[in-house]
Amino acid sequence: MKISEILDKKGRDIYSIEENRSILDFVMNLTEKRIGCLLVRNSDNEITGIATERDLVKAYSKYKNQITSMNVKEIMTPLSQIITIKEDEDVQNAMSIMTSKKIRHLPTINDKNKVSGMLSIGDLVNALLTVKDTQIMMLQDYINGKYPG
Repeated sequence: MKISEILDKKGRDIYSIEENRSILDFVMNLTEKRIGCLLVRNSDNEITGIATERDLVKAYSKYKNQITSMNVKEIMTPLSQIITIKEDEDVQNAMSIMTSKKIRHLPTINDKNKVSGMLSIGDLVNALLTVKDTQIMMLQDYINGKYPG
């Protein structure tokens, strides 16, 4: 299964926040949208990084109560360190990247090198389970003589 198939099914919504917004705004956005990360953009609408729940936890452990006076730019992962995947790649490759890099969100890139969506580890698990369920059904049908072979 290709990444593009997952994006077509779940949607290609890309949520972002301006880098100078407060940490409280960031948390409110995550909560309202029920997501775990936001792409970060500057005032020219250019992507400058990604901010995740994990970035928030790391920042809190380092800065404690000072975090309430910080902005998103101060806790985000900068653009140069963002790991992405092409949407024409296979789900297994995305799972391998996320597992080896210990990340839970993976921005997807289209054939024009533009961000085309966001994959979560949950999206990948659901896709892989769907593939496995289909394979099991096909094997059961074959065993039960329902599959022409």
